[in-house]
Amino acid sequence: MPNDLRNSQTQVIRNTEPQPQPPLREEPRTRDDGGTRDQSRVESRIEFELVDQGKIRAFAKVRYGDFLMHGFKVVDPGDGKPLWVGMPSKQVPGSADGPAELRWVQTVYMPDPGRKKAFENWVLSAYREEMRKAGETTAAV
Repeated sequence: MPNDLRNSQTQVIRNTEPQPQPPLREEPRTRDDGGTRDQSRVESRIEFELVDQGKIRAFAKVRYGDFLMHGFKVVDPGDGKPLWVGMPSKQVPGSADGPAELRWVQTVYMPDPGRKKAFENWVLSAYREEMRKAGETTAAV
């Protein structure tokens, strides 16, 4: 990652190009008006907010069709380990140590490991592409 991006507090990158999508089920979904929508042509976009908060390198907002989900994290564990995508989460009271302790729980959960891996690959691919573009832009300045 270029040093000037790592040292900046926040930089928002919008990726408006079509992104490869995680595999979808072939079942058509029913809309409220009784019609169906072709799920193979769902609009998807990712917006990244680059940050330097410990191991978190970016926050991501994902638009997938009519859904906008935010709070995904691109995490760099360091020590040469690969980047990974953290799901949106929040702190809630209660843990094994007592009700006053706080713990983190995921607010988005993907029970199918294959679809989760495809989603993570999609997000990380878009993140790497944006970092490549940001590096080219920085080098041109």
